[in-house]
Amino acid sequence: MNDEVVQKENVPKFYVSWEHLEYLVAKVALQIDSKKYTGIYGLPRGGLIPAVMISHQTGIPYAESITEKTLIVDDIIDSGNTLEKYKEYDKVTLISRHMQESKVIATGMIEKSNIWFVFPWEK
Repeated sequence: MNDEVVQKENVPKFYVSWEHLEYLVAKVALQIDSKKYTGIYGLPRGGLIPAVMISHQTGIPYAESITEKTLIVDDIIDSGNTLEKYKEYDKVTLISRHMQESKVIATGMIEKSNIWFVFPWEK
């Protein structure tokens, strides 16, 4: 996960399956106005796979760089430290994990939870 957050031992983990990931991506893709963006950029590392998947579902090309018409994608938002650098852009995350108040709110997100998420590419 991109956010610099230390996992607490007593926080339950949820292992996201590829099937659940596909569900989350499909729900996010339905929220996106494909005419509004010229590209989708995935934040390294956690946002890369969801960004490519969203790109395929929406038909918006994957972008190698960011412009004002680029949608920023990350897997999860926690503290908001990672996405704070991109606050002037539209951004989506698959999950919002708010153990505390985030510095940034993503313009689109699907699930909110306080559990620790482990994505398929992190195993």
